[in-house]
Amino acid sequence: MEPSPDASSSLIRRLWGWARRHWIITTIGVGAAIGLGIWLIFFFFAVQTLFIDEEVDEALPTFGAPAAPAEAPAPAADPAAPAPAPEPTGEAPAAAPAGESTAPAAPAPVPAEGPAPASSDPDAAAPAPGAAAETAAEAPEAPAAAPAPADGSAPAPAPAPAPATGPMVAGPGASGMPGDEITQEMADEMNEAIASGAMPREIIMDEERPMPVAPQIVTLVSGDFISRSHPTSGRALVLNDGSEQRFLRFENFRTDNGPDVNVWLSSAPPDAPARDFLNDWIDLGDIKGNVGAQNYEIPPEVDLDHYSTVLIWCVRFSVAFGAAPLA
Repeated sequence: MEPSPDASSSLIRRLWGWARRHWIITTIGVGAAIGLGIWLIFFFFAVQTLFIDEEVDEALPTFGAPAAPAEAPAPAADPAAPAPAPEPTGEAPAAAPAGESTAPAAPAPVPAEGPAPASSDPDAAAPAPGAAAETAAEAPEAPAAAPAPADGSAPAPAPAPAPATGPMVAGPGASGMPGDEITQEMADEMNEAIASGAMPREIIMDEERPMPVAPQIVTLVSGDFISRSHPTSGRALVLNDGSEQRFLRFENFRTDNGPDVNVWLSSAPPDAPARDFLNDWIDLGDIKGNVGAQNYEIPPEVDLDHYSTVLIWCVRFSVAFGAAPLA
């Protein structure tokens, strides 16, 4: 039996009268109801997420750095190979031993029976041609003889040859490049460094090493998403570079946004009932976005032959947004 309209209006009038008499309790109750409704709508059900897309665009995953190549051993010296000739250093020649002279000397006069008459000829003191040739052969560079004075006096002694200590590097402006001139002071410093051994006379380049080959990223398994409780599209791939590291990647991915959505690997087929996904699964973490490319690392111990389904799963309401087979 339905209540009469008079009885319903009478109940409303009584409640309204009670609320007016106890307005403090009524205000607190109304405020609590409004707060609970706001929490349910925006925090628990998260209705606003249905109208907001979280877009991501991740590049290909970065695998671990490859192992450093082994260093090439230095080539062993061949004992049968001849020793290399010493490089010229440009240093002054060593001093001659005592008792020896490299400067040209006049031949000793042959003693005669009597005293040799003095000669007024200025060419009389010049050495014999044969002796001069032998002396020139011994000394690489002999200074030219000074001309005899016109008054017939003895010629002045010839100056001693200067030691060969010239610069062993190019002189100023030798390179011909602007701003690359070598001054005499720079040449002297370089010569001193070479003579002391601080600067090597020969630079041996290291043997060329092969460049490391970048690992090639391959797709182990892949599959297209199908819609379950929400429209879902895109492609799921498992990438590997030859190591034990693997990444699950979404490409051209799109689904609805929602609260508490995670990425799972499940042993159930993609079209299985939702309750079957709760039997055996692995959580790869919160979804990074409901639109765009993204990567998730797969633990090395996970057997993809057993966990062969990628699942977009809402943990709060136990709802599958979409699924993709890995084959």
